[in-house]
Amino acid sequence: MLSQVRPWIHRARDGSKTEPEFQASPVFLTMPARIDWENAGVKKIINEDRSKKLSHRDAAQLLSPIVGYHVSHATIGKFLRRKNNNRFGVHANPSVVGRARGDGHCGFRSFAQCIFGPGNDEHIYLALRKHICDYLLKAPYPIWYEIFKPRISMIMHLEKMRTNAWMTSLELQAAATLLDITFRSSPPTSVAHVG
Repeated sequence: MLSQVRPWIHRARDGSKTEPEFQASPVFLTMPARIDWENAGVKKIINEDRSKKLSHRDAAQLLSPIVGYHVSHATIGKFLRRKNNNRFGVHANPSVVGRARGDGHCGFRSFAQCIFGPGNDEHIYLALRKHICDYLLKAPYPIWYEIFKPRISMIMHLEKMRTNAWMTSLELQAAATLLDITFRSSPPTSVAHVG
């Protein structure tokens, strides 16, 4: 079974395309231009790219061991272009549609595709899941934890989350905080998670 991340459709009451309206979809994340992956090592690589004019190929070689799989230089180029694109903001519309397999990992797969583009989730989503769970295990809990905390103990919740449990609002907010990004999940929740 495949779930699909779909773009926004803009339609006003008179039929013109101006007001945002969302097509039903299990997961939809709109990523901003401000992406700070300090904990994953990406911020360092991006800063080196700016200051030393590091090639995308060199950045890919530095990033691959950090995320745990081979990252192509084309992916790095796409990531840097997306990050530096002023039109890619909190209310930006996705320009492409990706597919996330509905296997219990679809939230993490969709999240990976929003960052690295459609079809790039296969090796990233497990690393993202691990980083988010590690962050929740060691993070001081701010007010958002009280809003999204699980009904079971945090240790039990993270044991389930590390394997194949569905991503919850707690993990979405933790990802926003960990990666210093802002995104909005799809209806029915339509929650803005701010990093």
